[in-house]
Amino acid sequence: MSSEPDEEYDPVEVEIMRRLEPLPGCRYMYEGIRKTETNPNFLYATGSVKMLEFKKTSEFNLLGTLEGDIYMSDIRTLGRDLFYEEQIIYTIRDDMVRYGMAEILNWQKSMNQYETICFDLNTCGIHLTNSTANNFLHLIENFNQLVSKIQPEDIFPKNYILFPAHYDGHFYCTLIHNALGAMKMEVPYRDGRCTMVHIGTNNSMNNYENVVVPNILKLLNLFTELYASEEGYDRLLFEKIDVVNKFLPPMQKAERPIEFLHMFKKILSPEFSIRNWNEAVDSIGVDMEKTLAEMAKIRENMSLDICAEIREGTDEVAKHLYEKRLAIIRYEAIHGPPAGVSNEQKDSGNQEQPNE
Repeated sequence: MSSEPDEEYDPVEVEIMRRLEPLPGCRYMYEGIRKTETNPNFLYATGSVKMLEFKKTSEFNLLGTLEGDIYMSDIRTLGRDLFYEEQIIYTIRDDMVRYGMAEILNWQKSMNQYETICFDLNTCGIHLTNSTANNFLHLIENFNQLVSKIQPEDIFPKNYILFPAHYDGHFYCTLIHNALGAMKMEVPYRDGRCTMVHIGTNNSMNNYENVVVPNILKLLNLFTELYASEEGYDRLLFEKIDVVNKFLPPMQKAERPIEFLHMFKKILSPEFSIRNWNEAVDSIGVDMEKTLAEMAKIRENMSLDICAEIREGTDEVAKHLYEKRLAIIRYEAIHGPPAGVSNEQKDSGNQEQPNE
């Protein structure tokens, strides 16, 4: 129902309107339907409201932290609980991918965490296309900031180093096994060759190998120089690295982030463990019905975890909006979806997606 002119504004509603001031159309729509518990336009009007700020750590297998913001539009995009959330599907933002990565990294068995180290999504700007053109100046600057911020321990003794990336509409993960096998050093530490595996949602690695991979190799060189005096490292011998490309089943753009998280979970899961990464990746899509069901479960579990964090948090606006969302979902479950979607809903849905 719409608000009447003499209806009072409670403090939470006043704060929501304040947060919507940069988007007058959304603010106006919210003001008119702020009392509703049935109209899904409410969720589109409040899409730009921040619901959760997170900063996740994992004790042994994450370099630094995974952090970001989650907005109502993210929850709507992830959940797909309402009819029109299934009809008008957006792609979840990188911060949501980071949230999912953190959940999976913490879920990895402790015995495998000790031999794994994972970087942030697009760490140090490895996805930036102009990095090689400017002699990696941005990458070096970002690397120095990272080292100053977290003072990382030596990454090379880890058996598995992971570099997740989102580049050109696709998601990738470069997995490096036995990096020390390619390291020239004063006292050889580990025998065997190094394997660098590029896993992607794209059916071609050409652009990724031309843009992102050189940045990853430069990062490895920077870390080699960082630990050189202490560990006796000289340089990485790239001719001792075997490169393997693995392609995930092709999917629509909106499904690629979840497919990436599904792959990420597979290679870190107790089902395969990271040592069997090849079998884990190859299993994806063999039974497509099972793969899609497992991807849906990832979305469901992330939604439940986000809901729990909002309810346990201190942001009364976020709590209020989430309960409104649940009420609208319950109403539609009983009465069915509305007869049509308004232009306002489409427009606000396109406008309030927060920027990366």
